[in-house]
Amino acid sequence: MHENKTHNQVIIPIEIKQQNDLERQIEELNIQLTRERRMRQHLEEELSAERQRTKVEIRHAYNSLEKRATELAAKQLQKYLEELEAAQENLLVQNEELIFTRKVSEAQYQRYLDLFNFAPDGYLVTDTTGKIEEANQAAAALLFPGKDSNCLVGKPFFTFIPSQEYKTFSAKLEQLTTELHYPTFLQPSHNWEMNLKPNRGKVFPATITVRAILDSQGKTGSLCWLIRDITERKRAEENRRTLVREQEGSLMRLRFFSMASHELRTPLSTILVTIQLLLSFSHQLSDEQRIRKFSQIEKASKRMTQIINDLLTISRAESGKIELWVQPLNLKQFCSDLLEEIKLNASSNYTINFTIKGDYNQVCFDKNNLNSILVNLLSNAVKYSPQGGEVSLEVTCTSGKASFRIRDQGIGISNSDQSHVFEAFYRGGNIENIAGSGLGLTVVKKCVELHGGRINLESAIGVGTTFTVMIPYS
Repeated sequence: MHENKTHNQVIIPIEIKQQNDLERQIEELNIQLTRERRMRQHLEEELSAERQRTKVEIRHAYNSLEKRATELAAKQLQKYLEELEAAQENLLVQNEELIFTRKVSEAQYQRYLDLFNFAPDGYLVTDTTGKIEEANQAAAALLFPGKDSNCLVGKPFFTFIPSQEYKTFSAKLEQLTTELHYPTFLQPSHNWEMNLKPNRGKVFPATITVRAILDSQGKTGSLCWLIRDITERKRAEENRRTLVREQEGSLMRLRFFSMASHELRTPLSTILVTIQLLLSFSHQLSDEQRIRKFSQIEKASKRMTQIINDLLTISRAESGKIELWVQPLNLKQFCSDLLEEIKLNASSNYTINFTIKGDYNQVCFDKNNLNSILVNLLSNAVKYSPQGGEVSLEVTCTSGKASFRIRDQGIGISNSDQSHVFEAFYRGGNIENIAGSGLGLTVVKKCVELHGGRINLESAIGVGTTFTVMIPYS
């Protein structure tokens, strides 16, 4: 039977069932939705209440924090105000101190400017190349007479250096610039004398003192120059030297005349006494005694003549009145004859050795001048040597010069005496009772200088003395 149901009869109940199921599901969903809405509404109400409570708590906390912050801010503000008041008072004090310090600095700076501008000596401030940055009135008066100190600013200091002193000044400035790299405490003050050439007027001597001026970083920024005109000082020094020379000359002349009088008095007294003796007692003297007296007169006269000749030679040499008469000379024969004369006049036996070498056949000398040199040196060598001692004369002619070396084995000359032996009337401390005028070596030196030569001395006490004379012969 069932198999005979129609299609509609089968389908329609199924659809009705499905529709019922769908309606039931929709109803269940509506119930669930309603429940969820209620739950959400409940949650929203709880959330709203919670929010309200939170707002109240937050407002309360905020009010508490605001109150606390206000209290803290008030305290902090009070503290800040107190600190600001203290700082303000401190700043006022510091400001007053700064104002006072500034006034003191300004006063000191003004005093510095016054000292700088009105100092009696010239002051310049330059850079390290010598370009003038500042100058005072005294510097302007020295370097730019009649102009203000501003006229020097910007000019190189080299402008006022004479051309012949450029090199010296450049070397000084270079040395100074090099030493400025040293630490300040190692930098020496540079002082020297030089001539300066003003814009108008004559070149004048000046002392220069230079020091470095350090910048805020401790580096050399500028140079300070002290310039002092020493014209008057130089003139005073020259006057003093002239006065000293005149005084020394007067003293030397007085000493010279005193010593000359003393040296001449002895032989003159011998002559006078001997003549008086001969006049008064000639008839009582034997021929031999009279000859001896005449011999004493002759020796004293020769001594006086020698002293007078030496004095004349020294005087003429110092006044430039001696003229050399240079002529060809047989030097070997001249020296041999001179040595024979020395031997004849020697009171004791002495060995005098003579050697000559070189080109001595073609020499030209002033015979009298050379004679004075060699006679005095050889006579002294014999005089101050022990009896029987040796004296040598060594002559060498070469390269246009003649060397005369006189060597003895005598008493010698002390170191303290060697620097004075060429002074007139000076006699060594160890000559004891050996006669002499103290003029011989003075004459020798003058004669050597007249010939354009030089003389050297080597000596030791108890060993002997060597004089070496070098004279050009052509």
